[in-house]
Amino acid sequence: MIAFIKAHLELCGVEPICRVLQIAPSTFYAHLAIERDPDLASDRAKRDAQLRPAMKQVWENNRSVYGARKLWRAMLREGHDLARCTVELLMRDIGIEGVRRGKKVKTTWPDKALPCPMDRVNRQFRATMPNQLWVSDFTYVSTWQGDSYDNALAETMIGLFKAEVIHRLGPWKTADAVEWETLKWVDWFNNCRLLVPIGYITPTEAEEEYYANMNALDKVT
Repeated sequence: MIAFIKAHLELCGVEPICRVLQIAPSTFYAHLAIERDPDLASDRAKRDAQLRPAMKQVWENNRSVYGARKLWRAMLREGHDLARCTVELLMRDIGIEGVRRGKKVKTTWPDKALPCPMDRVNRQFRATMPNQLWVSDFTYVSTWQGDSYDNALAETMIGLFKAEVIHRLGPWKTADAVEWETLKWVDWFNNCRLLVPIGYITPTEAEEEYYANMNALDKVT
């Protein structure tokens, strides 16, 4: 808003713009004064100015996927003592947000310019003998009955992976690019990602803690 006023003040004047934007002209002039002399800013404003670049760096270090809750926890681990509401406010101010899951399923991405090396049928669907022609495909069927709880964890992980890698970084030109980003995501997930169910620590830390406790019990017994 301040930048907008600065960009149009010579054409329209400060007061008319502020009247339309419903902002006090004194607020605009106070911002200008702080820009000229940062020492005039409040202690809160000075601290926020220091937190913004640190927060963006932590967010980018975590593949730019963290929302306010995870970013807040990550900032605490980095030694920044701040409230979650401060993280939410500064994220909006910086213009960053976490990855949101839930994307419309699209199972086919046709590209007529590419060859189809696995297309052995060539649309000749009439077979002259048994077992001459086999075809397969995947489809989605919604029922109230066929809920596969055994696959729930795997499906959750796949959905997370697609939201944070496939949908966010695509479209993909090659399978090698997908493989490379997958490997990087798995490495980050295991060694850096904070997981809520295990107390906002990484899977690697949880595993190390488990074996450390086992070794301690062995020594006791």
